[in-house]
Amino acid sequence: MLEWPIAVDIAERDALVARVLDANARVQVVRGSGGIGKTTLVSAAADHLTELGYKILPVIALRELSAIPLAAMAPTFGRLGDPVAMPIADRLQQLFTRISQDADSFVLVVDDGPLLDDISASTIYQLVRVAGVRCVITARSDSEFSGPLARLVGDGLTESVELRGLSGELAGRLVERALGGTVEPNSLRQLVATADGNPLFLRELLTASIEHGTISSGERGLHIDQTALPRRLRDGIATRFDGLPEAERALARLVAVAQPWPSGLLHESELVLRLVELGLLEQSDKGEVRLAHPLFAEVLLAGMSAAELDERRIEAARRSGPGGDDGRRFRIDALLAETSAPPDGAELTWAAQYAYSLGDHVLALRLVDRALADAASFEALLVRASALSSMKSPDTVDALERARGAARTDRELALVTREDARYLAIARERPLEAIRAETGQLASLVDRGARSLLEMDIARWRLTVGEGPFAEPQPSEDAHPDSLTLLAATAYEVIYAAQISDFARAKAAIDRARPLAESERLTFPTATSLLDVFEFRVIAYGEGLRAGRAYAERRRRESSTDDIGMWSNELALVDLYDGRVEQALDSAQDAIDQLSWRDVSGGLPQARATRATAAAQLGMTGIAREFLHTEPSGDVKEMLQRGEIAAWLHSDDPVAGAEAVASAGERAIQVQAHAIAAPSIYAAVRLGQAGRVLGLYREIGRTAQGNLIRSMIDHAEASAAGDAEALLAAAQLLFDAGLAVGAVDAAYEAAQLFRRAGKGERERKALLFIAAHGGGLSGYRRDRRQRGTLELSEREWSVALAAGGRERSREIAARLGLSTRTVENHLAHVYRKLGVAGRDELREELERMPER
Repeated sequence: MLEWPIAVDIAERDALVARVLDANARVQVVRGSGGIGKTTLVSAAADHLTELGYKILPVIALRELSAIPLAAMAPTFGRLGDPVAMPIADRLQQLFTRISQDADSFVLVVDDGPLLDDISASTIYQLVRVAGVRCVITARSDSEFSGPLARLVGDGLTESVELRGLSGELAGRLVERALGGTVEPNSLRQLVATADGNPLFLRELLTASIEHGTISSGERGLHIDQTALPRRLRDGIATRFDGLPEAERALARLVAVAQPWPSGLLHESELVLRLVELGLLEQSDKGEVRLAHPLFAEVLLAGMSAAELDERRIEAARRSGPGGDDGRRFRIDALLAETSAPPDGAELTWAAQYAYSLGDHVLALRLVDRALADAASFEALLVRASALSSMKSPDTVDALERARGAARTDRELALVTREDARYLAIARERPLEAIRAETGQLASLVDRGARSLLEMDIARWRLTVGEGPFAEPQPSEDAHPDSLTLLAATAYEVIYAAQISDFARAKAAIDRARPLAESERLTFPTATSLLDVFEFRVIAYGEGLRAGRAYAERRRRESSTDDIGMWSNELALVDLYDGRVEQALDSAQDAIDQLSWRDVSGGLPQARATRATAAAQLGMTGIAREFLHTEPSGDVKEMLQRGEIAAWLHSDDPVAGAEAVASAGERAIQVQAHAIAAPSIYAAVRLGQAGRVLGLYREIGRTAQGNLIRSMIDHAEASAAGDAEALLAAAQLLFDAGLAVGAVDAAYEAAQLFRRAGKGERERKALLFIAAHGGGLSGYRRDRRQRGTLELSEREWSVALAAGGRERSREIAARLGLSTRTVENHLAHVYRKLGVAGRDELREELERMPER
């Protein structure tokens, strides 16, 4: 039996309580679909109101009792201790008398208001309208008030709150708490997406998986193989649609086969509004119409016969046409592909390419397999191989061989070789093999455009592994090169300019490449992602980490699912170098989970390295050392971070630590990876060994531009010279560039130098700078005394005391309502703040502390 935890968004609860207690409060009507959590939220609000001293009057309406006078009010009478045998009129009189004497201390909490019997509804109306009693009512989105409650609405005395369901993060925590363990990211993502925020649906889906025994242990947590939709859930959804008039039911089925419907394509506007009112459809701000929950579509589609499904799809395609733009053309092709009148093979291949460019690899495979049933073209075979590669399928190698066998031109050979290299570099994590494969093919190509495509790709992977230097980009020899040739040549210039730290040139090349990437999105679908990540680096190095963070966060919100892991990875690096190391650890783990699923940039090795670097700074030496014992991938960024990890592990021996990062930095600078090396060798400066890397920074400074690198160089120069004033000036530049932790370190150095020189006023200024800018930092500190000034949060105290009392992480997680991973993260923070190495030392430290 599944023990389902109760989860409430505390912010949502507090907002509801605040509206109930507002001086001008109206009746709060909490609406939402069945199972969305209305009753749970209102119950949590009632509990909180009780804690605040208010008296809750519960009213529970049931359809079966709606014909019995005052049946819903029975819990209220019981709470007030009224005699059951008293006549109704007397009971109501006594109720009004008791409540009216102290109306401000009561709150009516009504569950399923539309199901109230008439007398209970009239009583609530009088208590609200006459006595001024506060009131909260739950109601389904598709239900309407009648009688006295409708008059409350008409009198303007109600305010509706529409629940949207669980956030993805909260839903994930619920599942892990219910199962008592970590769930692998793909399984969790799919389960949460299917439930789409509805707690009831989530519980039913998970219960069905448990009952069918489809949950198993995997390398990265529990694997959930979802079974067919549970019957009781399917029947409950079907009932909501079966009771509709035929016209409304037909429209819902039409929406199901082709959602979302763009504004203007559905002409039955009155029916749409009616279904929206019933909570069965929803309409976006742009006017797009879709079913209110993904499972609604699944149930409706399953309920159609093959003939009706065919008819609905053809009708949807007819309404969508003609295909004047690519989006509409794709919509029509995707609809007709599943019908008795599919497009021809060439059109289906185009649709598969379009689906792949959108990141929908499953649909791309389905469409291209239909196209290949018609004819085996090179384009179809290539998109099939590309989709399988993106999904890291073991069938990729055979698919690539089939595509290579069908290639007839240099351009086609270049395209399939590029895809082969991408599979080697990302799915197999062998970028050196990717370079060899492309270099070998390049020698046989004559076509200039084909050569440009591979030269650009080779430069990309060489940048990844730290090979260089690159040749200066040359102007095209063609008088009128096509857009793919121009795109490849311009992307090469972006990579070259970023490699030599000429950020202005890189930005100009990015701007020229953008329209080319859009025009070649089917041939080179990852070009936009490539340009995005280089633009991020230009901004982060040129303007500073805060501007880079804002850019990365925006891209993560706006990008396709394929790119999410890439942006989580970049944000983890920003957090790491800004000194928010605990956050970096979590972001890096997210990146690892996401990139293990979809990786368009080859960023997985770096994400693992970033996590280990954060762990080393936080004193989680086991994670850091375990990573150092793994086989290097060859990624230059990973190599630099291995140096950082070694430095933080040697923080008690700053000279050895500085040597570790300096050696890695020297190898990176030899291949002109100047900008990439700068943040890594900065660890030596923070360890107080600026002199060891000052020469490297001067070499970087000959070509590198931007505020970020300039601020690190200034810190290194001032630290090596022992110049307190220059250190204080560098601290401000570092903070402005987004290196808050470096700014605090520089100010700390300055304060020490001022103290030794007897300059008390200047020392105080440096200490004031630290006080103003040191909040929120985590990770390495110069000594335990400085680390110990960081206080434990309430949650960290709870976890620390439980761990000190010999509770296991899983037991703590269950008791506190957390995931096991979150408990482990809190423990890592506790160890770091208290300067202890594990549970035994934690117990000893707690025993020495005075009671809180």
